[in-house]
Amino acid sequence: MKKLIYILLIIVLFGSCEKYIDIEIPDEGRKITVNCFINNSDKPILMLTRSKFILDNGYEFTMIDSAKAYLYQDGVQVAEFFQQDSSNISNPIEIGSYKANYTCQPGKQYTIKVIKNGETITSSTQIPNSVTIQSIDTMTILNQDGYKNLRVKITINDPANIENYYQFSFRTISFGYEQILSFPVNQSDFGLTGTTYQSYLITNDKLFNGQSKTYIFDLDAGNFYDIVTPLSVVVNGVSKDMFLYYQQLQKYQNAQNSFLAEPVMMYTNIENGLGIFAGYSSHITNIDVPRLTDDIIIEGKNSTYDHKK
Repeated sequence: MKKLIYILLIIVLFGSCEKYIDIEIPDEGRKITVNCFINNSDKPILMLTRSKFILDNGYEFTMIDSAKAYLYQDGVQVAEFFQQDSSNISNPIEIGSYKANYTCQPGKQYTIKVIKNGETITSSTQIPNSVTIQSIDTMTILNQDGYKNLRVKITINDPANIENYYQFSFRTISFGYEQILSFPVNQSDFGLTGTTYQSYLITNDKLFNGQSKTYIFDLDAGNFYDIVTPLSVVVNGVSKDMFLYYQQLQKYQNAQNSFLAEPVMMYTNIENGLGIFAGYSSHITNIDVPRLTDDIIIEGKNSTYDHKK
């Protein structure tokens, strides 16, 4: 009996104690945050926002209006970013959008400079050369659950003696709208374990520098229910900055789904600010894929969807 009372006393003493620890989190201010990806075909678009402090209320970011922004190629100014007339903007997010009337080139060094209320931020990057595609093959397979997939095999030729970074993605057009397809990805390329569904794969040539490499992607047959579905196979050569940014982005997204995950710091290459300025070159191959599923009836009628063989 005495032993029982002693145990209960310990439980009450330790169970009723609560200790609050005040942690001082330094507030370094709201920094200019950049989001800009340049390539060899589209005019550069620059998004400017203010960063948020962890204790700030709300989820929306403040868009930066009336900033001065410039684009340099190999140290020479080649363009200025112009903001759309704010009086004609219906979507508030476009207030922080700036566009330069210039087409960038692979192999050149590009720098952006942004000036706002005495603050100046800069960043530099390059656009890699286009990826050399050796072949793209497609075939219909059955996965382990007996369902049809469209298997896409992409073989690339990797240049020797330099670091190269690649990004793969797939797009279709359905009912007049573009759709980005998801597919299973081994997360080892992100420094993680397991497999998840992603809308892209980003990787490097660390294990096959100077050699050819074949990547295999399995797309759900349910994406191809029209008589013919146009499929765009997108293979980008990306800068190291872009690779590191997306690698950390995947780790950050995984951490949001785990209470026990360690905090992830997002990659940034912006001097005196935050965000990403990165380059890529795009190689797009268009393929017409015949119907891989049984008929799908939609718009108020009974729907049937069976993509088994």
